[in-house]
Amino acid sequence: MRSPVPLRAGRIGSFAADIVAAGGEAEVVATFERSLYLLCDKGIVAVCVDGLGNGPLNILVAARADGRPAWQGGVGTGAKAAVSASSIMVEGGVAIDLEGAAIWSPPAWPTVPATDLSGALAIVRARAVAQFASAVGEQGLAPLILAPSTAAARTGTADAGRAQVETLRTALPQALAVRSWPDDALAAAALLVGLGPGLTPSGDDLLGGLLLALTARGEVRLRDQLFDRIVDELNDLTVPVSAMHLTAAAHGMGHESLHALIGALITNDEVAIDRHVTAVAALGATSGWDAMAGVALGLSA
Repeated sequence: MRSPVPLRAGRIGSFAADIVAAGGEAEVVATFERSLYLLCDKGIVAVCVDGLGNGPLNILVAARADGRPAWQGGVGTGAKAAVSASSIMVEGGVAIDLEGAAIWSPPAWPTVPATDLSGALAIVRARAVAQFASAVGEQGLAPLILAPSTAAARTGTADAGRAQVETLRTALPQALAVRSWPDDALAAAALLVGLGPGLTPSGDDLLGGLLLALTARGEVRLRDQLFDRIVDELNDLTVPVSAMHLTAAAHGMGHESLHALIGALITNDEVAIDRHVTAVAALGATSGWDAMAGVALGLSA
């Protein structure tokens, strides 16, 4: 049997900490170049190399000198694991020490001003237009909100989600006024669940960004009403990893770069906005842009 590769976790997201603290058996459900996802009894956690950044589900460990994880090639999908508050032991030779890992939770957002944020959001949209004007192939739902004049807003996923996104966009101002979503907007949100390819489909990423934006605005009632409508659809319409990210977003938690971007938008810090757009755009193939589109939708009304 291969000797375990000893790894020490430096930081662990607060959601992940609660999940592993419940203990029990787990299974590797996805592996990537710099991360692996474990399905535990109480939810899903992501073991990631440190450079991927903090998130509610992330357990960050040091990478090798070449930036690759120590488990590269040694752990595959379906591998069994045992988890506890102090360690994770994975078949294929990985032992992760969780003792002493710092618990990460996102910082509080600044207060959203009474004035509109159109100027700050214009920076995101300008970056998106530049990105999608030269993009080739499927680009998710983000162009519908951030760059509607580009060809990327007329791809398969965009066409499939166009009516639902427009329904949410149209409904949000009135929903904010009366503190309640109309039924057609909630139905549209449910139709976005699982829409698009990937580990976290575009529709889920957009909804996650919207949930975070509503949290930042203090619109917890609207956030909870939206999630209550889609939560029963998650098991049937999307993949477990994406469902877990949506659940975290419904508690006001996402990747640290998204939190930083929302904070910069609220304070209209142009330099920081541009920097954080770059960081968020690096999240997955289209996930970062789709999440930014959800944020822009939630902050623009």
